[in-house]
Amino acid sequence: MEEHTLLSMKNDLFAIPVRKYHIDETETFLSWAKSEYLSDKFEDDGVYQKWIQQMPFGFMDYYTEVIEQFLRDIKVYDTHCGVITNITLRVLESGDSFDRESTLPSHYTFTHYIDTDSNKPDDIYHHPLNAILRAFDPGIDIPEWQNAGGVYTTAGDVVIYPSYLEQSTPKMTGPGTRITITCTFNLEPYKNDQGGGAGTEESTPG
Repeated sequence: MEEHTLLSMKNDLFAIPVRKYHIDETETFLSWAKSEYLSDKFEDDGVYQKWIQQMPFGFMDYYTEVIEQFLRDIKVYDTHCGVITNITLRVLESGDSFDRESTLPSHYTFTHYIDTDSNKPDDIYHHPLNAILRAFDPGIDIPEWQNAGGVYTTAGDVVIYPSYLEQSTPKMTGPGTRITITCTFNLEPYKNDQGGGAGTEESTPG
């Protein structure tokens, strides 16, 4: 039987938007983050992570501005507000890495890069189908669903991505520290008598 080459076409139907913003006030955040880190870095082993219950005065104004712009970009500024559910300070030193995780059940996550440069690793975002398949069939291995990618970042950048994306940080190999602040947030609709402006509210994590 004569062999025929079948016509093949590929369509990518659902792109996953990952947005990047920038906060210029890096030194103020960096000074505070280093102070927090140095005050209790030896309390736990492993990668330094600290849940932040209260940000310093004025810091949330920057995050409000970023989230409000994000709401405009996804066209829900007049109907929804962003409610922050968790804030985590994370510091990596040489030899540290962070395993892949998702931040569900929040809707979105943003990472504010406080101390990073071209010699420090960018975060990696993993194809969401991979995690779903592993839950049903741990041994499955489909290369197309193993895809992962990163976003180039510099100090002051803020990357917002859907919380269902798994994210990891490769091993730090150089000197110094890599400092980030990660916030999860939900979109909540305004009531009938609200709207027309945005707000970023803080909720107390349960």
